Amino acid sequence: MAGALLGQDTSLAAARGFIASVGAGGSLQQSDDSIKTLVPDQPGQYRDMMHKGEELMRSGSFMAAYEQFKVASDILGHSPEPFLSMAHARFGISGYGTTAFYIRRALTCMPQLPRVSLRPKHFYSNVAIFGDMIIRLETYLDEHPGSGDALLILAYFRWFTDNPDVPTVRSLLERALSVSKSEEKTEAIQIFWRAIVATGKATGKLRTATTKPSDTGGDSTPPSDQAIEGDKASGGSVQPAKTSNPAGGQDQ
Repeated sequence: MAGALLGQDTSLAAARGFIASVGAGGSLQQSDDSIKTLVPDQPGQYRDMMHKGEELMRSGSFMAAYEQFKVASDILGHSPEPFLSMAHARFGISGYGTTAFYIRRALTCMPQLPRVSLRPKHFYSNVAIFGDMIIRLETYLDEHPGSGDALLILAYFRWFTDNPDVPTVRSLLERALSVSKSEEKTEAIQIFWRAIVATGKATGKLRTATTKPSDTGGDSTPPSDQAIEGDKASGGSVQPAKTSNPAGGQDQ
């Protein structure tokens, strides 16, 4: 018994030492204000990776940012902050399949995520570029209305605004649920909706269509470094927006 306890104490000490060395921290759970960064305060290797990734994000180098966040995720393990950061980076290059994959990962490891004041638009260089990305996503959905991944992504960005359009978010999630072909995708959608209901801004359950259209986008398996089905990879950076209505209806 003493040997077992000693072994446990040693393991705990090693774990605590590792966490201290990498600088892990749950930035999503440490703020009641609008969250505009996922870089923790605690110094360490993890913080450095997340900080570098966010710098690359704001410079438009989305693929390089993704690689930084991926290393940060490998360091920390199962945590929503690097998952969301990877989702934001892949969204920057229209990697919709991978974006949705990491949004689902974040939701399953932090079911209360929709209850925090996350503001994804601030992770990009300006709202004009972010608005162009939303317009690009909506155009993709016009062409692929049965893409469950794209529907989930748009619901995510429509929810995390200063004044979310709850009926629109609900409609998007219901459409995504109608085309869901896996338990993983269905559960993530339901987690999202249950948390929205818990905020008091909505009631009831999601409704689905009787006949399910085909889900034409994405993949439930962990993505490799290459684009997965549903991704529309278009390079590692983007040019400044050219639209006169940059947010495309997105909250400023």
